[in-house]
Amino acid sequence: MFSHRLNKADPFDGITSVPHWYPHTDVASRALLKAAWSCAADVVVLEFRSGVDVYLEPGWGTVPNPGEKWTDMAAEPDGGDVLEVRGAPALVTEPGASHPRGGVLVIDGGTLVRVLGNGNIPAAGLVRVANSMS
Repeated sequence: MFSHRLNKADPFDGITSVPHWYPHTDVASRALLKAAWSCAADVVVLEFRSGVDVYLEPGWGTVPNPGEKWTDMAAEPDGGDVLEVRGAPALVTEPGASHPRGGVLVIDGGTLVRVLGNGNIPAAGLVRVANSMS
């Protein structure tokens, strides 16, 4: 996989494949941005000093019934919960043995928003990060 570091001052400069969203919370915000990366298939990764990472992944607009996919994944042992995030069904996992960092997966307008925690932030805090993005 090829990746390159993006300009921290404006990590979205020239990137049109994903929405230019930043979270606005005490653990993830533009002021807390540590680094930003562009990876294969125009994925943008925002790394925050708190240890939270946010991935914006284009190309998820054609996934049929994502809520059903999340429900199937949640049904696995330690699979997580399906909650509403950003007005859509999302897979939410607490940090623990099966998901060391905890996380949120939600599709918004064809973009997969993936929020990974630092292992100490509960799932509710990661949901706040995802919901705060604009």
